[in-house]
Amino acid sequence: SAAAVDPEIAVALDAFIQQKLPAVQAAATASGVKDLEEATGTVAAAFRMLRDALAATGRVAKPKDQDWAKIFAPVVELGSKANKACDNRSEWFQSRKAVAEAVNIVALVTQPGPAGHIKNVLETMDFHCVKALQRKHEAEVIWVRALKDAIKGLEPWCMENCKMGLTWKANGEDPVQYFAAQPLGGGGGA
Repeated sequence: SAAAVDPEIAVALDAFIQQKLPAVQAAATASGVKDLEEATGTVAAAFRMLRDALAATGRVAKPKDQDWAKIFAPVVELGSKANKACDNRSEWFQSRKAVAEAVNIVALVTQPGPAGHIKNVLETMDFHCVKALQRKHEAEVIWVRALKDAIKGLEPWCMENCKMGLTWKANGEDPVQYFAAQPLGGGGGA
């Protein structure tokens, strides 16, 4: 099976996702709010992209700085879509903005200190989370707390699994070619 050849870090993220994402999904479903359900889909997509990147570390050479723009095209597209879903006239605007910020978790793969990157993502999200929580809409409060818990949990996860950044395969496949054939979010690493 594909999981047998996945690097430990990808398997560790699978376990993390299975532990954290269902609470966000359940809160969105229970809310009955289309905006929260769609936003949760965006969060799940970001986690899939992160997972694909981590899975690739077992096969691919470390991308050069100039390679990331091509590799991250699907992430940029997801972030753009998430931002376009933020209608400031909507009562769900703050929750949508929090998710648009959360998409940035994927960039931890480019960082020498991934936990610090996650902390920064959490800080940019938190402004919108606080505003959403102040509305005191019970279903949204449950969802925002689950979302924050999932993103916040990535910080200690990074300290445990990639404290000093990712290790890519020495003499591995060309990253641009690999990700062109198996774009982030396409499940290529799964």
